[in-house]
Amino acid sequence: MNAIRFISFMILRTLGPNCVNRDDLGNTKSTFYGGRERRRISSQCIKRNVRKFINSLLSTINYRTHEIPRLVKEALEAEKVSQVVERVAKIFNYKKEDGKLIDSYDKYKKSGKVEDLGTFKSTTSLFLSQDELDLILLEAKKPLDDIKPLNDVIKGADKRYGAIIALFGRFMAEASDMTLEAACSFAHEISTHEVMSESDYFILENEMALTTGGGHIGHSSFGTSTTYLHVILDLETLRSNLPGFSTEKLQSIVGAFVEALVKSFPEGRKNAFFANTLPDYVRIDATTLPISMVSAFEEPIQAGDQGGYLKKSIEALESYRTQQILRGYEVSSTCGGNQYVIKDLVEFVKGLIQ
Repeated sequence: MNAIRFISFMILRTLGPNCVNRDDLGNTKSTFYGGRERRRISSQCIKRNVRKFINSLLSTINYRTHEIPRLVKEALEAEKVSQVVERVAKIFNYKKEDGKLIDSYDKYKKSGKVEDLGTFKSTTSLFLSQDELDLILLEAKKPLDDIKPLNDVIKGADKRYGAIIALFGRFMAEASDMTLEAACSFAHEISTHEVMSESDYFILENEMALTTGGGHIGHSSFGTSTTYLHVILDLETLRSNLPGFSTEKLQSIVGAFVEALVKSFPEGRKNAFFANTLPDYVRIDATTLPISMVSAFEEPIQAGDQGGYLKKSIEALESYRTQQILRGYEVSSTCGGNQYVIKDLVEFVKGLIQ
């Protein structure tokens, strides 16, 4: 096992007018920190985009969806397998502490009407790799009495969940054997300074209207900010989640993780605002202590005399990090800063896998 367990990522980026992550009312997400309102991008939003980017880099496929039972049903029907409904129900509608992933099967058994099965969606979102879905399809083709429930299929799959689920984890209350601790942890990304939300009022023209006036009137919340994101990658958990993986394979996974973390960007209202930017600052520490440096911004950054928050944010982060090192934050090696190069970051992290 590596002596260094944790890789700590500190990222600052400046966003122009954007609404990359919205709340239930369509407004930009926010939080109060240090007594001031800050812009916020949720960790779930960031992780989804990083996960999709890694999939593209590693050419892997994952499914996070309620539609898995439907996919299995349609695949069986395409191969003209008999007793399709019963086979799918045997896998997804099982009794384990009364767990049911298709809650309409009992209604179907009473009525005998296929329409009572609804859309064949699971009651909870499932997170599966393509290899795991392939195993489920094989299981569904066995003799009906031999088909095992979902958690038993996955449990006996010799850890076929792959890199993405090993990195981001999986929680399944209904099938606890499928639960896996994530190897990475993401904080919510927040602005280093106080913010105020703005509203964009717009009119869409009805280009074929017989009368004057707008075809649609509306408004959109947006804002600008310099933000801080902290991410931890736990190498020990990653190795535990992927036993038997070679050093080269693990290096390719962490390399893709670093590249995706730096290059990916939340896609909310991207066509309306196009706020995509590369980070202005990326610091990576190999450390034994996984701590966030967000307290560097507990007192909100004030714009400089010429405006701008970035320069002072970098200064505040580096000063606070130095203070934490003096207190006992152990850093065996580090890479990056405001002059980082993505290739160098990737090679640095890959070099930590020995």
